[in-house]
Amino acid sequence: MGLIICEDNNEITENILHILPTNQGGVGRHKCVVCAFQYGIEDGRLNRDKTEELNNIEICKHGSFAPVKRLDCIHDNQKYGEGRHKCLICAYHIGFSQSIDLLNKSIQADSVDLGLLKNRSSEVNINHINYRGRKKVSKVVKIDYIEEQRYKVELGLLGEKLVCKYEHEQGYKIKHVSLKDDSLGFDIETYANGLSRFIEVKTTTGNIDKPFYISKNELDFLKTHQDTAYIYRVYNYKFKTNSADLYIISAKEFLAVYELDCISYVTIGISKDTI
Repeated sequence: MGLIICEDNNEITENILHILPTNQGGVGRHKCVVCAFQYGIEDGRLNRDKTEELNNIEICKHGSFAPVKRLDCIHDNQKYGEGRHKCLICAYHIGFSQSIDLLNKSIQADSVDLGLLKNRSSEVNINHINYRGRKKVSKVVKIDYIEEQRYKVELGLLGEKLVCKYEHEQGYKIKHVSLKDDSLGFDIETYANGLSRFIEVKTTTGNIDKPFYISKNELDFLKTHQDTAYIYRVYNYKFKTNSADLYIISAKEFLAVYELDCISYVTIGISKDTI
């Protein structure tokens, strides 16, 4: 299985290049499919497609997708042997899909050194929680929401991996469910002796007093699973050492003593009084 390496030192296997459909026009015409494939791999690791608005996605005639910002950064390709007339968007999509598959298989907490997680349960003060919304900005600034979300996704995934390793060390079997579905109201299910526990991970580089956000879906899950649901507050996270501190909050404790501040609303209809 040979490798094709482009001028930016990105690579793709010959068999993947071979299965790419041709595309003679459109946004990716004569651009480097090798780079597109590599960008797809990088973005798949962070689930980056979820941070893109629909109008920022380019969809090819084969049904594949790619973020326009990524495609615009790819250099031109004049070499026929490196897939000059192959579909750039399909190359990205294949790389993205492969990366997601590998990520789903990589959560082997017993064989991967994911860093240190110290349980500091006795050192915590009650926190103030923001109930689903954005941070307030004190001055007019231009926020790159895509990059902001990309950072949050990466940090959240790193925190979840630390918790997977921590729970494995406590003797639990692990299902990292948020890798496949992040709409369940929790990130990780652990189980032992026929009993399951459901964990929502909240990660920050700040200290334990830094507020965190919780969605209505997550809050509803805590209310309906008070005996088995937990919030794992991962704080003081350090990228350099991949380490953090941990405070475990049971659903009952959270619902009983934590203060929620609703800073975002959604419209559900028009008031009849205004019609």
